[in-house]
Amino acid sequence: MPRRSTFLYFVLTLLTAGIFALYWWYTVVQDPNRHFRAHRRLERDLIESIEQAISD
Repeated sequence: MPRRSTFLYFVLTLLTAGIFALYWWYTVVQDPNRHFRAHRRLERDLIESIEQAISD
């Protein structure tokens, strides 16, 4: 996950009257989703590789 400055995001939220909080919330939700998608792909590829090795 990318490193983000909580303090900077908080200040930007204050300066933009809360509008930046929408972006902040979006990134907080999207980071884990991307991680889980990548993890699912890795597991699927690993299982396929194991199945192929067993069947050979």
